Amino acid sequence: GVPPFSAPKVLYLSDSSRQPEQIAPFSLPLRMFAAIFAMMVTMTTGFEGPSLQVSKSNIGNSTNDTVCWKDSYGRGVGKPIHTCPDGLDKSGALCYPKCRTDVTPTYYGVGPVCWQHCKDGYVDEGALCREKGGIKTYAKSSYGRGAGKPLTCADDEDEDAGLCYKPCKEGYYGVGPVCWESCGGKDPVDGGAICCRDADSCTGKIKALCAGVPIAVAKAILAGDDPSKIAKAAEDAINAVLGYVMPLCKDVELFEAFQGGGVGPVLLPEDNLEL
Repeated sequence: GVPPFSAPKVLYLSDSSRQPEQIAPFSLPLRMFAAIFAMMVTMTTGFEGPSLQVSKSNIGNSTNDTVCWKDSYGRGVGKPIHTCPDGLDKSGALCYPKCRTDVTPTYYGVGPVCWQHCKDGYVDEGALCREKGGIKTYAKSSYGRGAGKPLTCADDEDEDAGLCYKPCKEGYYGVGPVCWESCGGKDPVDGGAICCRDADSCTGKIKALCAGVPIAVAKAILAGDDPSKIAKAAEDAINAVLGYVMPLCKDVELFEAFQGGGVGPVLLPEDNLEL
């Protein structure tokens, strides 16, 4: 038969007398991150509660099934904007219209100015052309080509805060180097790192805790930290302060789809099989 549903172990608030089944394998920096995050929430919300424990829980028994965590994944470190739109030339950090090539000698660009190349038999000396082996000179012809436009990302890249990234897959949006799941379906209300069933579900307390998570994770990645571990530490800290566990939105959708079809117990990808 189908093994029983068994979701991953997660942090929750319980009476301190209960024994933990397993301690999450956080490294010291991540434990510090979670502790500091929880402390900041306590300072700003006035919430105080018992110590953190670890227990099994499944989505069907979640104490809050109207709020869920967005899925996320990294899309690599961004690179500085580097491309000019079609028809423009790059000069420094700006893009300018191409210089004339329909005359002889042709023109070349230096910033906002197009300069004509020297005639055959003359040496280039900046704004002047001097006859080879002689002292005869003449001033180059020049004209302005505008103030220039900023560099952009390539057509197959997304720009975010001056950096270029790979586009996120369908159903996700980018915040720096991280792609976050877009809210929709039964949980259409966006609350930062969470999706809510309706506006009432996205309480001010939850939104205050979660709204800044995507940007915080993006900044942590740029600082060289592991995005998945940092996001998980933040989720665990918020779950602990709120007093209940919020599942991943994609897992809720899968669970509800199977339950609605009368399939019975559902094993999600991260479940531990108990044979």
